[in-house]
Amino acid sequence: MNLLAGFDLRCVDVAGVRIRIALAPPPTTSQARSLLLLGGRTEFIEKYADTMAELRARGFHVATLDWRGQGASDRLLADRVRGHAVDFRHFQHDLDALLGAIEGVLPRPWYGFAHSMGALILLDRLVQEPNLVAKAVLSAPFLDLAAPRWQKLVGKPAVRLARRLGLQAAFFPGQRHEPVLPDALRPDLLTSDHARFERYRELCSTRPDYLLGGVTVGWLAAVVDAFDRLAQPGALERTTTPLLILKAGNERIVCATAADRVARRLPAAEVVDFPGAEHELLWEIDPIRNAVFDLADRFLDHGSP
Repeated sequence: MNLLAGFDLRCVDVAGVRIRIALAPPPTTSQARSLLLLGGRTEFIEKYADTMAELRARGFHVATLDWRGQGASDRLLADRVRGHAVDFRHFQHDLDALLGAIEGVLPRPWYGFAHSMGALILLDRLVQEPNLVAKAVLSAPFLDLAAPRWQKLVGKPAVRLARRLGLQAAFFPGQRHEPVLPDALRPDLLTSDHARFERYRELCSTRPDYLLGGVTVGWLAAVVDAFDRLAQPGALERTTTPLLILKAGNERIVCATAADRVARRLPAAEVVDFPGAEHELLWEIDPIRNAVFDLADRFLDHGSP
């Protein structure tokens, strides 16, 4: 079954790195809106087929991509299983490629819907360019590591030192070479809907070349740099884009309290918690998932969830 039938799929060269993007129109063009769907680490376009179907049914043109190093986009190391990055600002080049593909093609206003690592990438961009999108929804945003404070205090300088020592391509201690999904994590860490998780497991079995293992020293150092950019005085305060931040009440993948901490510094942000939800809000059981879509739709249409 072709999950992306009817989509405009293409690969774009970004300074020698091939990035796969997908554009999908809504069933009808009346009152159509355009939405950038930005996934998280390890993810690829096909994972969001159900999400895109829901968004299209709600009248959105959808544009999405495989970030560099993920899915069917080019990997950054010969060992394609390693989750690697040199600088998180390089992901902005991928986002620029997606924006270039929709310029003059998809109607404005443009909105953003970004999950986990995708939310970090988008927020990093909105600090510099608040008018990039009219509004954005950040789902379970990756804004800090889910680790005790002492580990962060010790780990940040340690990972930067390891990068300076030339170990950026090495797995960070404790990371695994085996793909993170679908076998290396317990399903209940991600969603309480095990049927959806099993469908994703089946999808992964058909495209094992899309999967990623653990992260490298370089990836983690790049993440720490991105966190520090957002922590700079005045950075978040100039991010005037209206934002709806969705928190999973049972979050165990990213630091949940970071969303509240960040939102307090943002001029136009609201945080909504979904009690009992796991990290993958768009994979959750129907009552939670439908509430997420309804809330996001009202926010993007009317400015208030």
